[in-house]
Amino acid sequence: SCDEQARRFYVEEKIDFVNKNVLDIGANIGYFSFAAVQNKARHITAYEGNLEHAEFIKLAAAFLNLEDKLIVKSTYYPFIEKELTPFDITFLFNVLHHLGDDYGERFTFRDLTKIHAAILKQLNLMAFNSKTLLFQLGFNWQGNKNFPLFTHGTKKEQIQFITNGTSDYWDIQHIG
Repeated sequence: SCDEQARRFYVEEKIDFVNKNVLDIGANIGYFSFAAVQNKARHITAYEGNLEHAEFIKLAAAFLNLEDKLIVKSTYYPFIEKELTPFDITFLFNVLHHLGDDYGERFTFRDLTKIHAAILKQLNLMAFNSKTLLFQLGFNWQGNKNFPLFTHGTKKEQIQFITNGTSDYWDIQHIG
């Protein structure tokens, strides 16, 4: 889509993928994993919990003879684990607002304070697993348009939440 392409072009302006080890969490059908390949990443590990999407990425990688360069894990990324060797670059686009829905322990609470804390915990854990994080957070909890993550649903609220909540773990370089 146009949004994906615009995001890709923005990322490619800011990030050097050459010879980097890349992690794609919530890879969907691999758009950004394959973009990393095109931008000369050394190796890509894609986590995708939707089995049909993961299978698509595997088939496409096989068709393009990329099985040694692009590894697909047909599961959700285990945020609680620390990688032995941190990745150089991680894509984490539109995943964390699905915590307790698509992946992780089921959430029975609807308390925004607890939800925000859970999101920040996973986001900040990534500081131990990746040198550079490319991140995007959705505006609605678990995709429910009737449950916004922020009072007014503004980008300013979201940016302030991320900036304040990650300052001990991440040095934000760009906001696009």
